[in-house]
Amino acid sequence: MATSTMTNAQEAHLHQLIKETGAIMDAKYRHEQEEHGGNLFELSPLALIEEGSKEAVDQLVYLMTARNALLEGGFKYGAPGNRH
Repeated sequence: MATSTMTNAQEAHLHQLIKETGAIMDAKYRHEQEEHGGNLFELSPLALIEEGSKEAVDQLVYLMTARNALLEGGFKYGAPGNRH
């Protein structure tokens, strides 16, 4: 194991990211399980790749929309809403 050269601030930042990621993953997994049922870990590798690819496209759409809203100083296609 390598010796860490991270500062206390970097360690605290990493800890917070891990905490937030865990909470988001837990909520998302439970939501998807309730919505779709079955066992994710029983899907074939090809099915996992196909579903992951769809999720990656969704992520790109969200990121590009948020980026454009920031760069343009607002939402081009109407007022922002809070769907969640």
